[in-house]
Amino acid sequence: AFGSNNFSGPLPPELGNLENLEQ
Repeated sequence: AFGSNNFSGPLPPELGNLENLEQ
């Protein structure tokens, strides 16, 4: 993944990035 996630949760950058795209 890219790792530019803006999601503060117990998730790795990849999952955080996906969550950020979802929102």
